[in-house]
Amino acid sequence: MWRSLWCGDPGLYRGIGPAMTGSVVSGATYFGCIEGTKEWLFSRRPDLSSPWFTFVSGASGDIVASVVYVPCEVMKQRMQVQGSKKTWYAATRQHTATSKALKTPTYQYYSGLFNVGISILKSEGLQGLYAGYFSTLVRDVPFAGFQIVFYESLKEAVEYGSTAHHCNFVEELVMGGVAGGLSAYLTTPMDVMKTRLQVQGTTVRYEGWMDALRTIWKEEGISGFLRGWAPRVAWVIPASALTFMTYENLRRLQKDGYSSEVQAKPNMPVDRTPAMDVADLPSNPSQQ
Repeated sequence: MWRSLWCGDPGLYRGIGPAMTGSVVSGATYFGCIEGTKEWLFSRRPDLSSPWFTFVSGASGDIVASVVYVPCEVMKQRMQVQGSKKTWYAATRQHTATSKALKTPTYQYYSGLFNVGISILKSEGLQGLYAGYFSTLVRDVPFAGFQIVFYESLKEAVEYGSTAHHCNFVEELVMGGVAGGLSAYLTTPMDVMKTRLQVQGTTVRYEGWMDALRTIWKEEGISGFLRGWAPRVAWVIPASALTFMTYENLRRLQKDGYSSEVQAKPNMPVDRTPAMDVADLPSNPSQQ
């Protein structure tokens, strides 16, 4: 497992290092920004309706988190699409012998997390690490907004009419999975464009987001924008389910810990100094 994480072993877990790094850091940033944005919006715009209130909070959290997870996403996908070391070197030898275009989108084999990050930074600069950044925001900002809106709506529906009922972890798993799956399907077209922009490397096929939009529509039609929706939904459902269940449980633990801490504190001493009566105040300021 450790070797798969840092050394880039082939298989289903290729690219797990950047994926885990981005998920941990961006997840904490995302939920932290959601809570902060909710408080800020409530103080500034109490008239804002609940769905928009929730959507803006989720979208704002994702924008902040994107500073971290976009480079991790680029590194992860570069490692995933290159294939195994054996097939990559075989393709390289064939390219050298026949002078045909290399099928793999990168021109070197990435051995691990640090290697792919440094290599991209040296060959393509900071722009390479943030390749497809706009397309990523086009996908993930609405995804984050829809996901939190769907989750909060489902939670309100489950708890509707009952002040005593609180969702258990099974209900949170189901609600998180449904919210994530619906959001993933709705944003699949943006995911297709984002992925193709990020994995093209130095072999440029799409000049930008609008060019990718026109090219995919012209060459593949609507089906091109929905390619890979099933695997995307399949992995987002358990990921979102576990994420929301963990978040809710951690929030409950924090709340219970805070309540216990408050109850454990000794009573504060009461100030028993008699209050000054209004009649005792001097009528003329100069008498003070």
